[in-house]
Amino acid sequence: MMSRWKTLLLLFIPIIILSGYLIKISIGQNLNKQEVLKISQECLGTDRVNCLNNKIISYISKYPDRTGKIFETFWDLEKSGKLSDDPRIFSDTAHEAGMILADNNISIDKALIFCGTAFKQGCIHGAVMEYIDGKYPSGIEESKLFDLCRTISSENHIYINCLHGVGHELAAKNKTPIQTVLGLCGSLSDEERFACESGVLMEYSKGTAGSGMHSHMLIGKKDLPCSELDEKYKSVCYASAGSYRQYEPAHEEFSKSYNFCFSIPKEYTNDCLTGLSERAILASAENQQKLNIICEKLESEDNKSACIRSIQKILID
Repeated sequence: MMSRWKTLLLLFIPIIILSGYLIKISIGQNLNKQEVLKISQECLGTDRVNCLNNKIISYISKYPDRTGKIFETFWDLEKSGKLSDDPRIFSDTAHEAGMILADNNISIDKALIFCGTAFKQGCIHGAVMEYIDGKYPSGIEESKLFDLCRTISSENHIYINCLHGVGHELAAKNKTPIQTVLGLCGSLSDEERFACESGVLMEYSKGTAGSGMHSHMLIGKKDLPCSELDEKYKSVCYASAGSYRQYEPAHEEFSKSYNFCFSIPKEYTNDCLTGLSERAILASAENQQKLNIICEKLESEDNKSACIRSIQKILID
């Protein structure tokens, strides 16, 4: 059985840093770094985030089989220092890319292959969410959506991330209280349930759960009610809360987010730190100096050490 920690890795970490799960995209290889650098250059001196988003989506619409490759290349360039963006800006774009693939008359199984694995596999989430919105009505039994994930792919990382997308849809298609929706994931095994529940919570955090279709609002807009949930949901809730506080750049200082993790009941602090530290790793493009600066801004030596440990555990695992 996969541990809860490994499930956290599959859902929260830019999978491209996990060599054990890295998929070598065999399609779209004719995309080269110069093309990506040209896109980046064209977005200098503008509203860079929106410019990059628009150009990437335009490129993917024309060359859907290069979706995974373009995100992988942007990550490589950010990580190598040839680009200096906060890579978190690509998380929403990856989700949108998946939606584009799902709307582009591409079979869902092929779309998930085109997605690749960079930026938390957000493209897979987006594709699954958009596909379900187009094919399944509100009130659909959760078991049918779980079966969909089982039939799409035998690859575990795709299956787990498909369940995360299903969680989004369960939150979108049910007007019942959040705890009731979380309970819909209850028939799954531990690692599967965690993936599904985190999707429910992510959709809830956009502030429009129950609207019938997944939302395009920003993640983290609405605080998660972790303290109000049953104990069995608190671990995934606090892990999600840590991540969502830093999902978007400039939402709040990292020090404030880390202090939040240190303020919650201690049995859930490590869960919160896992979700938060993966965003720090992504924001810094794995630059150790930048990560050390984030941790050094914390007030107590104990908190600084805990921050560093949580980051190193993710990078090592």
